[in-house]
Amino acid sequence: MNKETAKRLTKPTVIVLLIVAVTFFPWKAPSYDAQLAGFDANFLYSDPKGSGSSAGSIEILPDRLTINTVPGSNPLVDVTSSESSYQVQFDLTVPPSSSVVPVRLSIFFPLANENVTVDFQGLSSSIMGYVLQRGVLTPYDSELLGSYTPGEPFHVTVDIERGAFILISVSKGGAKTYTATSSIVPSLLAADRRVLQIASLSGGEAFSVVLENLVVSVPHDTFFAPRSNDSALVPVYSLVAIAILFLYRERFRGLFTSSLSVLTKIRKMPRPLLLLVLASLAVQLAVTPLANHPHDIFSEKIWIYSLMQGGLGDLYFRPLVTVVAEAFGGVPNQHAVYPYPPLLGYFYYAAAVPLAAAGITSVENFAFEFLAKTINIFGNLVSGILVYLLALELSPSRKKSIVAAGAYLLNPALIFDAAVWSETDPILIMFLLGAMLFLLRKRTGLVWVCLGLALLTKQTAIVPAGLIALVSIRYAGIQSNFRGLAIGLSVAFLTILPYVFVGYSPFVMLSQTILRISHFAAGSNALPTSSPISADAFSFLPLISPLNGLVGRERMWYPDVNLVPLIGLSYGTFGKLLFGISVVPVAWIGLRRVSFARSDLAIMLVAFITLLSDFFPTRVSGRYFLIPVALLAPVAFVSDRRSIRFSFWVLTATTFVSMYYLIAGWSVWVPSALPNFNHAQLVEAWFSLSYAVDRLIDLAILLNLLGILMLGRVLIESWRRHERDPISARQ
Repeated sequence: MNKETAKRLTKPTVIVLLIVAVTFFPWKAPSYDAQLAGFDANFLYSDPKGSGSSAGSIEILPDRLTINTVPGSNPLVDVTSSESSYQVQFDLTVPPSSSVVPVRLSIFFPLANENVTVDFQGLSSSIMGYVLQRGVLTPYDSELLGSYTPGEPFHVTVDIERGAFILISVSKGGAKTYTATSSIVPSLLAADRRVLQIASLSGGEAFSVVLENLVVSVPHDTFFAPRSNDSALVPVYSLVAIAILFLYRERFRGLFTSSLSVLTKIRKMPRPLLLLVLASLAVQLAVTPLANHPHDIFSEKIWIYSLMQGGLGDLYFRPLVTVVAEAFGGVPNQHAVYPYPPLLGYFYYAAAVPLAAAGITSVENFAFEFLAKTINIFGNLVSGILVYLLALELSPSRKKSIVAAGAYLLNPALIFDAAVWSETDPILIMFLLGAMLFLLRKRTGLVWVCLGLALLTKQTAIVPAGLIALVSIRYAGIQSNFRGLAIGLSVAFLTILPYVFVGYSPFVMLSQTILRISHFAAGSNALPTSSPISADAFSFLPLISPLNGLVGRERMWYPDVNLVPLIGLSYGTFGKLLFGISVVPVAWIGLRRVSFARSDLAIMLVAFITLLSDFFPTRVSGRYFLIPVALLAPVAFVSDRRSIRFSFWVLTATTFVSMYYLIAGWSVWVPSALPNFNHAQLVEAWFSLSYAVDRLIDLAILLNLLGILMLGRVLIESWRRHERDPISARQ
C-alpha cells in the first residue's frame, strides 16, 4: 500500500473505528429498559362475556380498571403478552362474594401444554396456586398461598423469566409466593410468549373487581432494544457525530448533489410515467378498506399509538407486552412486538403526528389503518419511479422503461402487499432499488448509504443487500467500497440520533437484526407460530411434506424441526442445506462474470439468489418473493428474453395468490376479523375440497420452481456465451 492509498483510507478507517467503538461499547444500562404505567384500552384485550352466558362490563381508566360481573358472566382481561421476560405489578381489590372464584389470575399460552393459575376464592377468602395441564381437569402442584381480606386492596406481583420460572406473590396475610419452574411448566416457559389474564367468575351474582396502579416492567436485554442510562453516552455520541459531519462535509455535500440529480429526473418525469404513478396511487387508495392482515395491521396501529403516547422511547417496549387476540377471535396467539431496526419508526411517527393533531386516539378508527397503509403506498410509488430510472440505465428506450415502471406500479401483488395486507416491503424495496441505481451510475458512496438504510429498515434486506455489496466490490474494488462503507455507516449512525437522545444504546442499530436472525436460525422451538415449513409461501419444502402424511395448509404449517422422511434431517436443516448447495456455485460464477457492460446480469444475479433464499429455507412468507420480483422489473421489460418476463409474471401471480389465499382464509377462520372481505364462501369451497387445495399448492410451487429455473437458464446461457444478452438497445 503506497502513501497516497494510505492517506485516502485514513479518514474512513478512523470513522469506522469510532462508530464501531461507540456502537459496541458496554454502556451502563438500567435494570429495566422500560416501566410502563397505567391502563389503556388500546393495549388491553377485554371480553365482558368471557366463557359465560351473559356479558358484564369492563371500565378502563388511566389509573383504574374495573371488572363488573352480572349473573352468568365471566368477564376477562388479557393484560400482557410477551416473548420476553417481564414483570407486572398492580393493586387488586376483591369484593366480598359468594362466588367460588371472584378473581382468577392465569399465565398461559394457547399452544402450550400448561398454565399457571392463582385463584382468589370467595367463600374462604383464600389464595390457591396450581397448574393445569391441557385437557386435564385435575390441577397439580397445588399450594395454599394464604388469605386476603375482601374489600381491601393488596399488591400483586407477577415475575415471568422466560425459560426459567414464573413467580406470583401477594402482599397480604403473610401469603407465600407461588413458584413454577421449568421442571413444572416446561412447555409454557419455552413457548413463543406468555399471557397474563385476569378473569372474574360471577357464580350467579354481581360484583366489581378493581385493579389499580398497574406497572409493567421490561428487564434490560442487550439483544432486544437496549437502553442506556450512562451519562457519558450522549456527549460521546454527539462528539463522534460532529466529527463525522466535519470530516465528511465535502462528501456529504457531493452525495447530496448526486441525490438531487435523481430528484431532477423525477421532476422531469414524462407524462405517461406521471399518469402511471397517479393510476397506481388511485388503485392503492381505493383498495385500502378492502381487507388487511389482521395481526399485522393491529400491530402497526399499536406502533403508531405507542409513538403518539410515549414517542420513540415506547416504540419497542409498549408493543412488546401488548396482546393480539381480537385478530384470532379472542385467542391471544400473538403480541404486537415491533421487530424491526429503527428506521421504520420514523415512518410510523409521520403517521402518528396527524392522528395526534386530530385527536384520534382509538386504534379502531380506520384513520390508523389508512395512514399505516399510506406509508407502504408511498414506498411503492417511489419504487416505481426508480424502476423507470433503472430501466433507462439499461436501455435508452423510454417506451420500454415506461412499460417496466407500469409493470411495477400496477403490479397486483405489490399493490396487495402494500394497500391490502399492509406490509412495509415497499420501503425496503425503495432502498434496494436506489442502491442498484447508484451502482449502475458508479456512485459507490450512495450505494452504501442505500444499503445501510435498507438494513436499518428490515432484516429481509440482508441477502439482497449483501449481494449488491459484493457486486459493488466486484465493480469498484475493495478500497473504493471501504470508503463507501464508511459513508454508509456514518449515515446509519447519524440516522439513529433521536433514538440515542431518548435513551437507547447505539447498539439498537443492530440488536433487532441479530435477535431476529438468531430466532430465524434456531431449531429449538417447535410451536407452529414460530417455525413452520412455510408461513404462507409457495416454497419448495411443502412439496415434499406430504411424505409426512400432511394435506392442505398443514403441509405448510408443519413445524420445521420435524424430520424429512428417509433423509434423517429436519426440514429446517434440509432447507438451509438446499439453499447452500444451490447458492454457492451460482454466487461464485456469477460474481466473477458481472461487469458494467452487463449490468442487467448483476441485477438478475441479485434477484436470482434472493429467490433461492426465499424458495428453499423454512419460515418464509410469500411476500418475501416481492423483493426479487421488484428487482426483476427493470430488466424484464428492456430485455428481448421472454423467459425473464415469464419469470416476472409467474412469480407475481403465485405471490399474489399466496397472499390472497392467506387473507381470504383468515376471513373463514375468524370472520369477525375481516368484516369487509366477503370472499369466505369462495374460499370455504376450496377448503372443503382438500384435494383441490393440495393441487393448488403443488401447482403454485411448481410454477415458482419453473420461474426460478428459467431465470437461472438465462444467467447460465449468458455466462456460457460470454457475449452480451440482446437487450434492446443501447443505440
